[in-house]
Amino acid sequence: MKVIFSLFLFILSYTILGQTRKFHRCETDNITSDISIKNFNIHQAHLFNYNIYLIGEDTYPDGYYGLRMIVLNQQKNKIYETKGGGDAYYMSPYFFETENIEDGTITLVASGGEECWGTAIYHIKKEEVKYLGYLDMCAIVDGDYLSIPKYVNITASKNKINFSFDDVALGLDGLSHKVEIEYYDQSRQERSVIDGNKLGARYNYADSELEIITY
Repeated sequence: MKVIFSLFLFILSYTILGQTRKFHRCETDNITSDISIKNFNIHQAHLFNYNIYLIGEDTYPDGYYGLRMIVLNQQKNKIYETKGGGDAYYMSPYFFETENIEDGTITLVASGGEECWGTAIYHIKKEEVKYLGYLDMCAIVDGDYLSIPKYVNITASKNKINFSFDDVALGLDGLSHKVEIEYYDQSRQERSVIDGNKLGARYNYADSELEIITY
């Protein structure tokens, strides 16, 4: 009987993982934390799925100055740290998850100065943090250059994570506004602007490459 039940769970898991699952953006607020890390000045802290995400900067940089993110596990042990973000004014994490805990968490970390620069992608599963790539793009709404996480749709299917983008967004006035995406080539020498629904990015675990696709 146990063998049959185990086989059923395996088939069910395989079926679920083979389907397309949508990651939903989860709202989080800054938390008040008593955490102290030597030579690290904490600007903000976020708690999500038992992990703590700290945004701040080293008081003694290791060669990469500026804002960076440190991820702590439930025991408040460091499990990941990004490099410093240079002259960025802000660094903001956004968290996405599906109904299936096995998919882990996709964390988009947007950064920029007076305007957005782009967004780094991290996949957190249990206590493993993996850097997936960088979305070198911004959303343009009514002439304003905005970070991409609020306009992105993320789905997973088998061993792929897919990104697509909204072409309209609801404004504070309650009306729909056109969303365009400004993106750069890999050398950052050329930039293009395209409607949100005509641009996608796909991360394939097989070759570990984030590629931009236009439709």
